[in-house]
Amino acid sequence: MTIGRRPVGNPAPCRHSGLLANSATIREHPHRSADGRPSREGTLCYDSKRDRLYLFNGNQVSIPWAYEFKTNTLTDLQAKNQFFPATNSFEQGKLVLSSTSSGAHYDSAADVVVMRMRIKRGTGDPRNIRAETLGLAIYDPVKNEWSEDPVPLPEAAQRRGAWNSFYSPELNVHVFHIAGDSRPNGRIVLYRHKRTQE
Repeated sequence: MTIGRRPVGNPAPCRHSGLLANSATIREHPHRSADGRPSREGTLCYDSKRDRLYLFNGNQVSIPWAYEFKTNTLTDLQAKNQFFPATNSFEQGKLVLSSTSSGAHYDSAADVVVMRMRIKRGTGDPRNIRAETLGLAIYDPVKNEWSEDPVPLPEAAQRRGAWNSFYSPELNVHVFHIAGDSRPNGRIVLYRHKRTQE
């Protein structure tokens, strides 16, 4: 099967690079950097109000970074209230940010980013350390800061399994689906963010 000119199932290799595209251009940025820029698996979301991508990655000193389409720049926003110190030490606790578990969404109704946050903390082989969910972390682009405390998730959302999610601007709701691989044990968690009165 072919879509466009590329056969499905044979993607072009992009091991240490990321492609960022809009309707006019495709730009490539390196993922490896000595200054803490995003380099390993992570997740991202698009801010339609500011025409930027927010990038979240477990090896960053602070999150998020922002890719500005208009200027073709990648910047550490140095957001305040980093809710968990960035570290590469599993003993201290390491952020787990990935496309299959983090579920970052730009909430256009509340003008915030909502993201599921997890850490791995322990000793021994990292593959055997179970990730711990901190809840939903809220980033405010206007204040450039994270909320002090994550929004707790219900007990049903603490189960192990694959996560997928989306935000519906029409319904103004974040939808998280959790299920074991190929198992009929799925759960759906809905969340609507309400801004606190200033």
